[in-house]
Amino acid sequence: MAALLALGCRAPAPPAPPAETVDLLSRFADVDCRSDTLDLPFLLSRTLLKHRGFEEARDPVKRTVRLWLAGAEGRLELPVATTGPKTLRFTARCKVSHRPQLPVAVSVNGHVLATLAVTPAETEYRVDIPEAVQVSGRNELRFEARPRAERPRRPLMLTGLEVHPAGAAGAPPHLSGDGLRLPPGASVAYPVDVSRADVELDIGLRADPARGGRVRVDLTAGRAERTVATLDAGTGPKKTRVPLPPGPLARLRLSSSEGAWISTLRLRVPIPPTPVPVARPPRRDPGDARLNLVLFVADAVRADFLSAYGYPLPTSPRFDAFARAGWLFEDATAQSSWTRPAVASLLTGLGVDAHGVFGPRNTIVPAMTTLPEALQAAGYATGAFVANDVVSPTLGYAQGFDAWSAFPRRPSAEVVRAAVAWIRERRGPFFAYVHTLGAHRPYSPSRERWRHFLPARLPRVRDVNALVLRSRLAPEELALVRSAYAAEVHESDAAFGGLLDGLEAQGLRERTAMAFTADHGEAFDEHGDRGHGVRLYQETAHVPLALHVPGAAGGARISVPVQHADLAPTFLALAGLPAPPDLIGLDLAGLALRPPSSAEAPRILVSRVTYAGADKVAVRWGAIKLIANEEADVPPSGRFELYDLSRDPGETEDLSDRRPETVEYLWMESRALRAAEEAFRARAGAGRAVELSREDKEALRALGYVE
Repeated sequence: MAALLALGCRAPAPPAPPAETVDLLSRFADVDCRSDTLDLPFLLSRTLLKHRGFEEARDPVKRTVRLWLAGAEGRLELPVATTGPKTLRFTARCKVSHRPQLPVAVSVNGHVLATLAVTPAETEYRVDIPEAVQVSGRNELRFEARPRAERPRRPLMLTGLEVHPAGAAGAPPHLSGDGLRLPPGASVAYPVDVSRADVELDIGLRADPARGGRVRVDLTAGRAERTVATLDAGTGPKKTRVPLPPGPLARLRLSSSEGAWISTLRLRVPIPPTPVPVARPPRRDPGDARLNLVLFVADAVRADFLSAYGYPLPTSPRFDAFARAGWLFEDATAQSSWTRPAVASLLTGLGVDAHGVFGPRNTIVPAMTTLPEALQAAGYATGAFVANDVVSPTLGYAQGFDAWSAFPRRPSAEVVRAAVAWIRERRGPFFAYVHTLGAHRPYSPSRERWRHFLPARLPRVRDVNALVLRSRLAPEELALVRSAYAAEVHESDAAFGGLLDGLEAQGLRERTAMAFTADHGEAFDEHGDRGHGVRLYQETAHVPLALHVPGAAGGARISVPVQHADLAPTFLALAGLPAPPDLIGLDLAGLALRPPSSAEAPRILVSRVTYAGADKVAVRWGAIKLIANEEADVPPSGRFELYDLSRDPGETEDLSDRRPETVEYLWMESRALRAAEEAFRARAGAGRAVELSREDKEALRALGYVE
């Protein structure tokens, strides 16, 4: 009885801390999966693998895929689990123009295994892959066409391909409604962040009637590997929760020697407490409590050319003073490296994969309202004053603006004067978007402004805009080009100062929240490139960002990485409006006002450029930056670049080979974010293609963009 009373009086167990649940099975296509049984659909479904030199032809009705060899050779990656002898079996045919036969060399990791005579008739071929030419992990399978005459164009078509252990047959790993089927010897490795304590793995096994269901769970961090569990489904389904030991970023590998079904695979990560925001100071004026809002975009101004970010000459006195009165964000990232997608993110709060503005013809047509539309509906007067005419009303950028004033390639001071005049006529709260073009090519600073930034040694050729088009520049020539750009940055800063003075003259400075940023930066041969639009290194991705909110204590430098898409929810919050749930950004004023917390995990920030032959994704995770080069002609070895910006701000030391688990983690997390954005774009019908007008095409040509 006493025992029962004691049990009945025992205090209830404390509730389990909140946790984020990540369905790892849903990310199966994005992780390292190795198997000795492979086929073409499996290989093409793996986003970590890269095929080069092939063109896909898919039949959605028959659910088949075929690969055309685009030129002389094509390469596929084979992620094998072990190096035992294997058989390659593929079905192929050559073009009729290559009759009676086309010699095709087949090699693995540079070792030619066979030279086959492929005919126009679809035929199955078999090639043995000996153990000596393989490595555990990724192997390169190459097909090389050797025609006797002309340069080949689509000389060979693969209609099927399989790899399996010699003398055996089977199916590759696959995901279905019943879960993940791992064949014997296969493994799947998920990158996981176990830096927080109490991370757990929920795993469910389903017994295979023929083989059972045994799975080994290993955790690898660096060179250290440990087995954390060996699980057996026995004769029926089994669910288990496996605690994962805390440590650095690691690989969670699940393998099975006899094969297994994994019906459930979820990661449970504790959610740290969110710091309580500091209350915003009360408004000083007794009138309308709504703040006026101004977004100033200085086109093509990279952060490190401003004095506040360390430039040794005084290029930005007005910005510096503005930032000292407000908040300077030291690590702000552009959503893209050219104007149209970057501005689309500024005006919508969406990532590039969500708003769908990739190339020149894509227009903003989201189902949700843009920032100016939301403010307009709340009673704000909205006006745009834009010198960069690739930001075209015909492509959707004028959505929600009462007034749109275009100043194609006009001086920045002229754009600002028009904005100040429009503001003077307003009687209620307003939102002004002011976009100047001073620092964009061509560089044409005034002599008076330029002389303050000229280098000591001048080159013989002093035509900056002729020099900038050369493939190679001598050091003194590059210094002259950079000096002209610095003078243009100073001109943009002076225009911003004119806007500040105009607001001050109208008594509006203390009733107006303002943000200064750039749409992208500018490169000067740091990575073999000049200008912007096709790379995502820091010279084009790192943009200045400062925010001033009346009544809030300023002077702080915020080191937390932020992004363009944060500005729309920031302005909505300052206007007292809720942010739509599909926005990926956060309120920068709230971030600046709340105390820092080391328990907060870094956000995943994604930038994207798909333009003029470029197809690149950049992923930020704190100071770590991944660049994925997705162009078809990039070899597998050059697909990923990884940098630690805290030690290497110039992105000179690629760490991708030394930290593969970090590459895979950032790739998997960014893929999940982009998949959600793509789903939103599909629902919203955003990113529609429209035919460019003659004026739009001329604007692209005039500013140096090549379609």
